Parts: sequence; structure tokens; C-alpha cells
Amino acid sequence: MARNRSFEERYVAGWTSGALDGNPSIPGSSAFLMRYRYTGVHGWTRQIGVANAQTEGYGVAVDAHDNAFLVGLTQPSGRNTKRVCQAPPAPPEETSPAANTTAGES
Repeated sequence: MARNRSFEERYVAGWTSGALDGNPSIPGSSAFLMRYRYTGVHGWTRQIGVANAQTEGYGVAVDAHDNAFLVGLTQPSGRNTKRVCQAPPAPPEETSPAANTTAGES
């Protein structure tokens, strides 16, 4: 879930295997993005996908211009895939000259 600061709108992302809010049903799974007002009133639903494939919406982000971006995955049905999430490696520690001196040295 994300919100835009200009209009106090909330965005929700996810996926479904059926039709939502009058959008056509897509064979397989499809990702969706929904917008709500801060009052809880539903604004719209966008549903995207590829026929006979698995499309999943994992998250949403809103930029400084109030554009919503859906983050997700599309893969062919029946394909055995492994999803791995890993943080990038930490940068090597830097040592300063002061850290390399021993007590009593100047």
C-alpha cells in the first residue's frame, strides 16, 4: 500500500485469478492496482496480465508527481521458478588512518 501526498489517495496492489470491478477476466492470474480516497471511497481498479500466465502485483510506489507504479512479476503458467529476494551486499568497511594507530602512538 502507498499513498500520494497531494490528494491523500491510497493505492493497493495484489493479484487475483478472477475479474475485479467489471474488468475482464484474464486466464491465469492477473495483477491489480486499486485507488481509494482517504475517506475509503473506491476510485478505480486497474487489472493487468497476460493470458495463460501468472502475473502478480507485489507492491506499489508513488513518485513526487503522484504517479503510481506497480511492481510485480509475470511468468508462463506451469513453469517451475524459484523467487529469491536478497539485499545487495554491504560496502566494504573503510578504515581511517586514526583507526590504524595503537595507543601511545602519535
